[in-house]
Amino acid sequence: MTDDFWLRVREAFDAVADAPTAQRAELLRAASGGDAAVERETLALLSIDPGAFLEGHAVFPVDADLLRAQLTDGAVVGGYQVTRLLGRGGMGEVYEGVRDSADFHKRVAIKVLRPGSISADAVRRFEQERRILAGLDHRNIATLIDGGMLPDGRPFLVMELVEGVRITDWCTQQGLSVDARLVLFRQICGAVSHAHRNLVVHRDIKPGNILVTPDGTVKLLDFGIAKVLDADTSGGSDSTATRAGAAGLTPEYASPEQLTGGVVTTATDVYALGLLLFEMLTGARPFATGTQPLPELTRLVLTTDPPMASRAVRGTTPGRDVEAIRRALRGDLDAIMLKALRTDPGERYPSVDALVAELQRHERGLPVEAMRGHRGYRLGKFLRRHHRALLAATAVAIAAVSGVVSTIRQSRHTQVERARAEATNAFLVEMLSSVDPAAAGKEVAMVEVLDSAAAHIGRDSALDPGVEASLRSAIGFSYRALGKFAAATPHLQRVVALRQRSPGNPLPIAIAYRELGQLHDGAGEYQTADSLYQLAIGVLPVRGDTGVATAATDLMMQRARLQSLQGEMAAADSILTLVAARQEARYGAGSLESAKALTQLGVTVAQEQHFPRAEAVTRRALAIFTKQLPPTHPDIGKTLGRLATILEQSGNRPAADRAYRESLASLDASLGADHPDVAWIRVNYAGFLLDGSDWDGAIREADALLRQRGGTLPDTHFGIGAALQLRALAYAGRGDDREAIAGLRESLAVRRTVMSPDHWTIGSSESLLGEELVHVGARAEGMQLLRAGCQRIARALGRENPSTRKAMTRLSAAGGSGC
Repeated sequence: MTDDFWLRVREAFDAVADAPTAQRAELLRAASGGDAAVERETLALLSIDPGAFLEGHAVFPVDADLLRAQLTDGAVVGGYQVTRLLGRGGMGEVYEGVRDSADFHKRVAIKVLRPGSISADAVRRFEQERRILAGLDHRNIATLIDGGMLPDGRPFLVMELVEGVRITDWCTQQGLSVDARLVLFRQICGAVSHAHRNLVVHRDIKPGNILVTPDGTVKLLDFGIAKVLDADTSGGSDSTATRAGAAGLTPEYASPEQLTGGVVTTATDVYALGLLLFEMLTGARPFATGTQPLPELTRLVLTTDPPMASRAVRGTTPGRDVEAIRRALRGDLDAIMLKALRTDPGERYPSVDALVAELQRHERGLPVEAMRGHRGYRLGKFLRRHHRALLAATAVAIAAVSGVVSTIRQSRHTQVERARAEATNAFLVEMLSSVDPAAAGKEVAMVEVLDSAAAHIGRDSALDPGVEASLRSAIGFSYRALGKFAAATPHLQRVVALRQRSPGNPLPIAIAYRELGQLHDGAGEYQTADSLYQLAIGVLPVRGDTGVATAATDLMMQRARLQSLQGEMAAADSILTLVAARQEARYGAGSLESAKALTQLGVTVAQEQHFPRAEAVTRRALAIFTKQLPPTHPDIGKTLGRLATILEQSGNRPAADRAYRESLASLDASLGADHPDVAWIRVNYAGFLLDGSDWDGAIREADALLRQRGGTLPDTHFGIGAALQLRALAYAGRGDDREAIAGLRESLAVRRTVMSPDHWTIGSSESLLGEELVHVGARAEGMQLLRAGCQRIARALGRENPSTRKAMTRLSAAGGSGC
């Protein structure tokens, strides 16, 4: 049976499907041109229920009673005992299966063809789905476990059992924000991108094929009509499952090329992802599908532009602020979805990764490619993206303007002071608009604005010294925030010189020393930074107002941190002990200010391995918080968390376990279990349980944190990468290497996305993944990661750091060197 045969069958079916039964015979004879084979196949199709038509061509009958008997409760398929029917589609049925023994328990999903009819095409697609799934290994794709053939000749697949809800229903049930839905969507994109890298196009991406498990993990299902691309091409003819009305195709989620029988490429899945994102964000579909005949749907998709998502948001979803959602979608997201939904595949995003990169540009406030050419757009994005840095960089300058304005009022608006105010205001305008993105033809970097501002201030000799100091401080602060230490140095040095001209006011001088010290601190020049902090402390009076006291305390805390970084824990201890004493003397032994200093002291003392003292200091802080604050105040739960870590480090595991539990319960009551501030304690507790070989407990706590993923915790939060890593290590402890490697790969991917390239946690993920890969026999990749991870950690933390030593031990144990 050739493709031409099936085309004739489809045309005959379309001609008679909607006709009254009494008229079908005559219409069918005419439509088939007298071809008996076409008539028989069309009649077989007409006998299938409407839902089944899109799932398979009936070719020859099978004894339905025999097949049903084989999958009753208690039947065994692939070594798994069938327990219940989970669902039935037009082509297949899915059952739950269980294998239970003394040392192994697993629940699976068993997919088989429906009893009553089979087709050669259905069998072929079943076998292809098995081959495809065997080649895919991704956390967000349902895993193939086994496959085979039943005695009657029907193929079956044994799959990971995914218990969850449709992704669109999950978004509604959880009341997810737009940003949270985007995070969830990126999980799907990761799965589809993985398939594309393995030369597989899914071709049926829709909400019904994407489930979200209770822990917030997305699972992409049903590769039943997926297409394998040739290794050297992005497309292919394989049109059997791509023509409108062909087996398995879901028209309302089909791309234009699928509806018209065109060539299917990875761009087909990009279009489907655009449809999915539209529905996830708006609660509606871009086209009024579901009621039109197929030809009308095809005409609509080919000739009608989809609406702006911001205009399609449904106003009937409970708990959703429709206007706020429309504002969030208007602009970037509207344009991104329209680009993904272009009729011409060549005008869409060239890959799923390109679509993800576009969404990430939107989330970071960068201009998106879909908005290219909009006048004024790039400048607006720049100003919005850098609003915090610009505010920080200009706040003191604005304060200087305010000070000058005040002086003007006091001096009856003298011409001289008015000129100074106007000059300062002109500088601010120059600083914010000095580089025109439209003229530059590219996105303007913050550093370009700062360079222009720095050049301008260097040419302006009329600025008041106080105003110049404030402006240079702002420029230096911004350069330092961007890591441009060399550019920041002359400005902050100039600030010190300008402030020293007014010795009668020591606080601005101390702040100037502190800012220059922070510059050297950030560059790793700790001794120079420490000297500047000491100079700042030295110019402050012994007694002063609240501003002076606060500055002195902050400077001493900065010095203590530097001492800790240089391994001088005793010096840090001495400084923090003095800070705690000063806070106690100024505010009282039972004051909250004293308790806050004690909590920092407790952490430092614990780093010195002086656990009894660390515990005593932290308990003092906890007692003050408990007495001064309401029982549900978060400072109580947080201090309990610090105490738990100290108890864990001291080896008092029972007490640590109690403290961790009390901390989490307290923060659950005060902040809620999903509050971001709870994440670090949950991570520490998961690590505690992991160290105690409580694999299930560690997985439970990691999963609890990962449920916040896409909600209160974005991927940029440190807890996501940490929880993924801890969860993976717990699976490794249970002997589940497959799950361990998948989790470690995801943790590494997340950290590479959100951390700077030199961050030590990337090295940690590399080292642990490398160790696991060596363990399972993937030695080449494993050794490469072990070495890279060790080197990265050593560069970031130094060779004597405990994390570095652990990475070196892993590398050495695998027989490697070169860290």
